[in-house]
Amino acid sequence: MLSTGKEPKLKNKRFLFFFLMILIGAGAGLAVGWLAFPPQAVEQAKLSQLREDFKTDVALMAAEQYAVNKDATLALDNLALIDPSDPVNYLVSSIRFAETAGYPADDLAKMRGLFNGIDAAILQNWKAGGTSGN
Repeated sequence: MLSTGKEPKLKNKRFLFFFLMILIGAGAGLAVGWLAFPPQAVEQAKLSQLREDFKTDVALMAAEQYAVNKDATLALDNLALIDPSDPVNYLVSSIRFAETAGYPADDLAKMRGLFNGIDAAILQNWKAGGTSGN
């Protein structure tokens, strides 16, 4: 075959044109995605919409706080962020989920400690609108 010497230049121009079109396409896609149709944040999303594992983490955080300050009313306030109607039931279901999900024993102990720290009088006072006092 005879070579005219122009094939490498033509091949280089094709690759350059190909990659230039890829960059233009990616740029146009980003421009449309971010400028014409920007992402919208979810407004007023509720904590009750969290996945079960994240809800359990909220219960664990309340239990960790309770382990430090022993304020069961404040812990109930924190648990009520997820389930205002029955925070104790939410705590029990979180403990069950934590057991099945393999949470560490010390985390389970903190959650159980919070459950044991909420007695009927504290719960009634909390339901009546009592404030955390410790």
